[in-house]
This record gives sequence, structure tokens and C-alpha cells, in this order.
Amino acid sequence: NYTNKPKMNILFGADASLGSDGYLLVGPKAGANVVLDNNEIMARNNGKTSSLFLQHDGGNLVILQKGIGKGGVGIGLSNPSHILHVNGVARSFQSTWATSSDRRVKNDVSSIQNAMSIVSKLRPVTFKWDATYRPSDTLIHHGFIAQEVEETMPTWTQQVEEKVGEELIDDFRTLNTSDLVPILTRAIQEQQEVILEQKSIMQVMQSQIDELTADITTLMTSLNPEK
Repeated sequence: NYTNKPKMNILFGADASLGSDGYLLVGPKAGANVVLDNNEIMARNNGKTSSLFLQHDGGNLVILQKGIGKGGVGIGLSNPSHILHVNGVARSFQSTWATSSDRRVKNDVSSIQNAMSIVSKLRPVTFKWDATYRPSDTLIHHGFIAQEVEETMPTWTQQVEEKVGEELIDDFRTLNTSDLVPILTRAIQEQQEVILEQKSIMQVMQSQIDELTADITTLMTSLNPEK
């Protein structure tokens, strides 16, 4: 007995799948249809998988987090630890995300100092994923170890809850290397400043050598005048 009775409430059904009609079937079973159960929506076409379109003709698709619970979008996994969590390789026609960077919304701006020192403390490594974590990925990857980076740049890491095999790790580290770009940029600038300073010193030294060479030549000429 509901205070606000829904216009339709389906209490019984089966799990939505290619062979089941779930709780609700929309469309002909032998053609294109959508089947729903109590937590799944599946697009099918005559018993085979099909594409599910949301806002196909335009308009925003909004996923809101309301209340005290955390929510996220998982692609390739059912327990996302972030707002968007992808298990696999995502693809885009552009290789970067656009981030807010307008000067008018930034306070306490200061130039990065000692960037070369920061870079020198980072250890780039090659590695393979543990089979209990990524069983189908046997490739050699390049990156960092989050716990090692944390010693130098603790703000780059975050602790989340992650299941590895049968073990639930509550302090699993993730690593965000987006801040590495400005650090590397400043490190290159600092290195260039050192190179230019050394070049200037070498030019002075070369000038002194040239002067000494000229003095030696003059001295040798005076000691051995041509006859």
C-alpha cells in the first residue's frame, strides 16, 4: 500500500539477458528491442547484442550524485572508485582533457622552484601488471610506483578501496601525473638556464685563452725576432 502509488510497478521477472525477457520487454522479440530488469537495461536485435542510444538526437545526458552516497560511472567494471573509472584503454580523436585554467579564477600564483630536484627524485620504471589484478594484460608498461612518488609529491596520489583478486585493499594508491607536465616544463627551463650560464662561463674562459695565446705569441715573437 503506497502513499504515492506508481502508475506501473513490476515486481517479478528475470535477469535481463540475450535469452531472457527480464522484467519488461519493449519492442518485438524477433526484432530490435530493449529488455529491462531491476538494475539493467539491454538493447538487443533478434536475440543478439545491439547498440543502446541515449539522447541520440541531442541534449545533455546528466548523471547526478545526490545525497551522502558516492556514485560513479564504470566502463568495463561494476565498482568504480572515481566519478569515471575505465577498465581498459579509452580512445579519443584528441589526446588530452580540457581543464579549467583561466587566470581570473586562480589565486596565490607563484613560479615553480627546484623542479630539477623534484624530477631527479622520481624513478621511471617498466613493469607488468600482476595477474590477479589485470589477468589479460601481459604487456610491458612504463610509469611510476605510486608509493615512491608519494614520498616526493604526496598530492599526486590518492587512496581508494580496490579489489585485487579476492583481497579488498582499502588503501590502494592511484596516481595522477597531470601535474608532472608543468614540473617537467620548469625543469627544462632550469636546465636551460644552467646550460646558458655554463656557455657564458665557457665564452669568458675562451676569451681569456685567446688573450693568453695572443700574449704568448707576442712574447715568443719578441724572444725570437725574425732575422
